[in-house]
Amino acid sequence: MRSVIFDGCFGALHRPAPHLDRGVVVVLCPPVGGEARRAYRPLWLLAGMLVRQGVSVLRYDHPGTGDSAPLPPDADQWSHWLAGVKSAAAFARTATGAANLVLGGLRLGASLAAAAAAEVRPEGLLLLAPIVTGRGWVRELQLAIRVTGGEPTERPGLELDGLHLTEASIRSLQNMDLRGLKALAPQALVATRDAGVGPLAGIAANVEHAAFEGYEALFREAHVNETPEALFAQAAEWAGESFPRLRPAPVARETSLAALTGAGWCEQPVAFGRGLRGVLCRPTGEARQTAVVFCNTGADPRAGIGDFGTEAARRLAASGVTSLRFDFAGLGESDSAGPTWRSHVFEDSRVGDLQAAADLLRSCGHPEVMLSGVCSGAYHALQAAMADSRLGKVLLVNPRLVWREGYRLTSAGQTTVEPRRMRLRSLASSSAWRKLLSGQVAAGSAVRLLTTRITTALGLYRPTPEGRLVRDGVRRLSRAGGQVQILVGVHDEYLDELEGNFGRAGRWLSRRKGVTVTFREDVDHALFSPQSRSVVVETMLRLLGAGTETPRRPEPAIRPASLSPQPAAALAT
Repeated sequence: MRSVIFDGCFGALHRPAPHLDRGVVVVLCPPVGGEARRAYRPLWLLAGMLVRQGVSVLRYDHPGTGDSAPLPPDADQWSHWLAGVKSAAAFARTATGAANLVLGGLRLGASLAAAAAAEVRPEGLLLLAPIVTGRGWVRELQLAIRVTGGEPTERPGLELDGLHLTEASIRSLQNMDLRGLKALAPQALVATRDAGVGPLAGIAANVEHAAFEGYEALFREAHVNETPEALFAQAAEWAGESFPRLRPAPVARETSLAALTGAGWCEQPVAFGRGLRGVLCRPTGEARQTAVVFCNTGADPRAGIGDFGTEAARRLAASGVTSLRFDFAGLGESDSAGPTWRSHVFEDSRVGDLQAAADLLRSCGHPEVMLSGVCSGAYHALQAAMADSRLGKVLLVNPRLVWREGYRLTSAGQTTVEPRRMRLRSLASSSAWRKLLSGQVAAGSAVRLLTTRITTALGLYRPTPEGRLVRDGVRRLSRAGGQVQILVGVHDEYLDELEGNFGRAGRWLSRRKGVTVTFREDVDHALFSPQSRSVVVETMLRLLGAGTETPRRPEPAIRPASLSPQPAAALAT
């Protein structure tokens, strides 16, 4: 695998060994929004399965999403995404010399692959749960917003689960309809949750159907979802066996390196440590000495919910701050450190990963590094700071500071958490007691919640053994001159745990030298809302701009020692 950039899109090209190459390349178009986050690592795994069949794969982020270049705020995203598929197809043919091109995708990515096929004329289509009509999909999103309450936003269009669709995009999607498309390719594999391909029966000369078993499990939150291994294995075998085996044409190899640039920022992919992959974002002008590392939230890829990591990095760069967003081992597209396809978001230590990230930034001329994380990312940022005093500057957003091995990971959604006073009041309501007596609410949970509320209010709380370990680490960090900034939403779901271990409003923490705890009404737990993301970026800018350091000229673009020279558009392996 090597990272590539083409027409403003960030991607990764996976190649089989030359003697195994069947002369087939699959362009994998991802879904969008929350579905893209959840499917990111599973699609990375699918790429590996295809490569083992002798098939090349190009994965990429749609324009304006993930690590790709941004779009204008009011752009017709559908049109740009469709153009991105065409650019990806042209790049894939040129970069691999493959005689057989397969356009593939998942959910809206499959719809884009089918919509682009009439112009691209691929040899095959790999459509996994395609959205058949844009009008129907928009209705689904609107219904989900009504059910969940959505996220507060002043932007016109539609906002859900980190996805923002502009009004122009919605108008274009109203016209997207795959029904009736005929003979777009010689071969197609269509995976659906139904018994057959339905209105897509004529989409290719030869259409094979696959049952999409494991669909619901795939689209759980990324830290608890499951890969549909049977379907992916069938797709990989189909791609490897359905086309004539032809030797790829010779590929011209350029030596120049590419990068993404924008208003005040320049980005290049990097590989470092033991199979860690990320994106280094640097200012195009004067650079400050302090650089920032963004940690994964849960098992989401480095771009984050609503592309927070990407947008924040570019805003920081425009203010002279270098940053690195990367995937922890076993997440996103970084290699696994163990035998499992995905690492545990709390129990696998990230200290080594963060030390390697800091070393990379120091090699770029940034002696001071600030770690930033949300939820589990904040947990690992603090753990690294407590273990290594050189990483003692951290920003923790809605942190879960305490974890005990054996705790259960749940599929947390974006449901708005009620204010604490409302939850406390609900314990005295008749409906709450009916739920308790009927078994709908676990008695132990209710007792623990009530006990935490009372003891915290009276100042009689007792930290757990794990909480005491964190206290000890924070004491050492404080004495060593560390700086810990904690930003918490006033209705955050882990506030009970925070107060149960550190007192009302985290009083124990705020009494430590160098530790600040701030509460905000306008920050949701995982930064689903644009307002929440903006608040966090503004907080970071204030923290980084408060020093007296003078910006300086940035170092030349780096080539980490672990990397060998790469061919055209390749920036990391």
